[in-house]
Amino acid sequence: MAAVLLSFCVISMRPSAALAAVVGGSAKIAAMSASKKMFLDIFCGGAASVIAVNFVHPIDIVKVRLQTQDKDN
Repeated sequence: MAAVLLSFCVISMRPSAALAAVVGGSAKIAAMSASKKMFLDIFCGGAASVIAVNFVHPIDIVKVRLQTQDKDN
């Protein structure tokens, strides 16, 4: 899981370098068609949403439940 989070940090901070690492070099990025770049962007967006749904939202739900539990007591 740490590797996944690290890779998304790299992608968000330096998208061109991360894209070069995924594709295999900056020369391949220049040669890649616009439709392939678009599908890669869609894939990265989908992967980010899956991580948000599976990891961030459950943590947020627990946080809210703990906050509301303190108000009841």
